[in-house]
Amino acid sequence: MKKYPFFRMRDIAVYAALALITVILSIVPFSGGGEAEIYEVSLWGEVVYSYDCRTGKGTAYSSVCSENVRGNEVFLTVRSGENLNEIRFCDGKAEMVGSNCPHGECVNNFAPLTGNGVIICLPHGLKITGKSGGGIVVPSGKTNNYRF
Repeated sequence: MKKYPFFRMRDIAVYAALALITVILSIVPFSGGGEAEIYEVSLWGEVVYSYDCRTGKGTAYSSVCSENVRGNEVFLTVRSGENLNEIRFCDGKAEMVGSNCPHGECVNNFAPLTGNGVIICLPHGLKITGKSGGGIVVPSGKTNNYRF
């Protein structure tokens, strides 16, 4: 009876290739496609505000929005009925800083947007979308600690 080795050379090559692919995919950062040029704030699918990162100015398309400019920061308050969301735009980033939704996932679970991405407050139907030349990437959690 002929005895075969536990691993053959081609088995080792396949495992080495899989290990190399795994290492490369864990090292390469998955970004949102660069810096955002515009952030759009939508309420139940209708765009109510847009913020242009190049000029640092925002445009309200609805009376539910009110903005407050403090230095280089723009604070946006979106009030629809009893629903309240507070968003901060600064240095090309957007962040949900306050909401009166039941659990506050939109404030606690999303990292500040720096590129193409989205922050959603589902109970209030509010969505912040970063737009530039790439696709949409949904942040999986608050993984960075930006201080505005």
